[in-house]
Amino acid sequence: MKSILSILLMFMSLPIDINAKEWKCLEYGKKECARLQVLMGVCAELTYTLRGDTYPTSNAISFYQEVVNKKMGYKPTSEDRSLPNQNKELEILAENFVLFLQKSCPEAFNTSLNKSFNEYKSKKEESNQPLTKTIKEFRRDFAFEKYLFFEGTISMGEKLGW
Repeated sequence: MKSILSILLMFMSLPIDINAKEWKCLEYGKKECARLQVLMGVCAELTYTLRGDTYPTSNAISFYQEVVNKKMGYKPTSEDRSLPNQNKELEILAENFVLFLQKSCPEAFNTSLNKSFNEYKSKKEESNQPLTKTIKEFRRDFAFEKYLFFEGTISMGEKLGW
């Protein structure tokens, strides 16, 4: 099975609203395809937030369900979207998530990241505490947290019958 890095690299040059013919991620395996779909949803959520939409998460979920799942012809399960248990694998995935988000929705990702990092930095300064993460670590954790949040929202919605 090909790695998620290879699938991310394949999709990095494509905009979010690509044609159905180009969405061939199942050839990389269900897990990689499922993770790519979640990342597309994360990009949508970040973009809707940057645009000032009132309900960015709801709009991103709609995008995920109506556009991503349908165009790819594959609706993954929670198990398909799950992440490995090994810390090293998670670190590599998180770095790949950063690469994908920076390439697929650079303005939305970087704007949201910078805002979040500045808030983190301000809180640390206000409490006279040193920064405990470098910007690189913060960026990796930020991308990973966005993935986990969006995937968790999808899973909760599926349990509620969305």
